[in-house]
Amino acid sequence: TIYPFDYDTVLKSVAKTHRLIVSHESNRRSGIGAEIVSQVVERGFEELDERPVIVAGLNVPMPYNHTLESMVIPSEEKIKQAVLKMMDKA
Repeated sequence: TIYPFDYDTVLKSVAKTHRLIVSHESNRRSGIGAEIVSQVVERGFEELDERPVIVAGLNVPMPYNHTLESMVIPSEEKIKQAVLKMMDKA
């Protein structure tokens, strides 16, 4: 759930991996991903070895067409590339 959000579990994961990638379908700007990153940085900044990454929808209105929608929301490939890019820095 978004509220209440289980930050304890996320912080435990960050403590293990020292990394954070958040993905969601809504706009990147002012989206839930930004809030999650903000809370993790406030509560567990010392655990992060890399900057947090948000993979989110584009900052455009959501189209009502399946083809266009698939171009706006993050794909599995975009998420995979974010993970691989972060792992390459390890």
